[in-house]
Amino acid sequence: SKKGESIDLAVGLEVLAKPGEWIEAGQPLAVIHANSAAKAEVAREAV
Repeated sequence: SKKGESIDLAVGLEVLAKPGEWIEAGQPLAVIHANSAAKAEVAREAV
């Protein structure tokens, strides 16, 4: 968020892959948590 904006605590990002960790093709790097599809899409675009 930016200065003056409220923070929506129902939306977040859980990082699954650690820096330097070997991952396979198709393996998820992170999980987006959101309380609506629209908020999930906004978070996905930001990442």
